[in-house]
Amino acid sequence: MIIDTSQRTPRRPAGTARHSAGFSLIELMIAVAVIGILASIAYPSYTQYVARANTAEAEARLMEGAAAVERCYTENYSYSSCDPDLNATETYSFAFSSSSAASYSLAATAESGANVEEQCLAINATGEVTTDCPED
Repeated sequence: MIIDTSQRTPRRPAGTARHSAGFSLIELMIAVAVIGILASIAYPSYTQYVARANTAEAEARLMEGAAAVERCYTENYSYSSCDPDLNATETYSFAFSSSSAASYSLAATAESGANVEEQCLAINATGEVTTDCPED
């Protein structure tokens, strides 16, 4: 009896799987390394973006407060009786002060540990925005 071996599958070495399923450890380590490198590049850019956004939000809120104070001034002819009613956010607290009937200052001071570009922003009656907060 003659056996036809042309249609037989070759024998595999002992200990090898019939079908390779999943990833090898090296492939997983390379993928984790690539993700780590990408994250180390992206995270600083993200934190800078968040700081700029928080500072821009505070500046916009200061402008809204200044507009409210100016509307109040047109009705009362005095800044002293005005209250812009700016509520604190997670990143900034706001303060309004009026040393006379003809001048005012709105200040945004960063909360402790907040991710911001400027620790303090202020706007006065002339519309000048500075990073120097007035002393209370």
